[in-house]
Amino acid sequence: MGLLNNKKQQLEVTVSTNTLLKITLFLLGTIFTLRVIENMRHPLTLVFVSFFLALALNPVVTSLSSKLKSKSRVQATAMAYAIVVSVLVSFFAIIVPPLINQTTEFIREVPATLSDIESQDSALGDFVRRYELEEQIGNFASDWSRNLGSVQGPVLNTANRIFANVISIVTVLVLTFMMLVEGPRWLDSIWKHTPTDKRSKYQKVAKKMYRVVTSYVNGQVIVATIGAAFSLVALL
Repeated sequence: MGLLNNKKQQLEVTVSTNTLLKITLFLLGTIFTLRVIENMRHPLTLVFVSFFLALALNPVVTSLSSKLKSKSRVQATAMAYAIVVSVLVSFFAIIVPPLINQTTEFIREVPATLSDIESQDSALGDFVRRYELEEQIGNFASDWSRNLGSVQGPVLNTANRIFANVISIVTVLVLTFMMLVEGPRWLDSIWKHTPTDKRSKYQKVAKKMYRVVTSYVNGQVIVATIGAAFSLVALL
């Protein structure tokens, strides 16, 4: 009979310094790339929003430029912007004042409303009296009134957010304007550097994508307009 060799076999793996260096550089590069993407998330979002907005406005700009004697896309884009900005300004001018007034009135009337609940002959008033919640409601109303005087911090934070949003909106409008004016030139440059045998195929695909994106964006604009109209009726 043969003797069984019970000795444990040891597997030794040797990793060179060059391999460790490559792995370390790969990990550092991955971390750096993720941090860059995270820091550029907001600017990239603005660029994508501008791109889709330019796609949505491009049919209008093209139609206006074809009707102008100068055939200028700059003038057509300015006219389209004037229409869009006028609609937005009118919308916010109608919506914001009643919204602010109703919100302010609601905040001020909360303590009085809570106090009236205790004396109301209703299901809610019966619920409060049945479970003896008068003290809790009174404390909440007192705290609410006390906290109304210390709203400086939240107001400043809200003002900062509004200012940041305004800057973002202006950035989107500027980028969209540049894309609408320079877009055809950029597209012509791309097609010039595209191989001739594949150019027709890529152009067909690009046109289909353009139609799909434009239809989607315009559909969303129509839905948002309908929703805004119903909201306006409710607020007024």
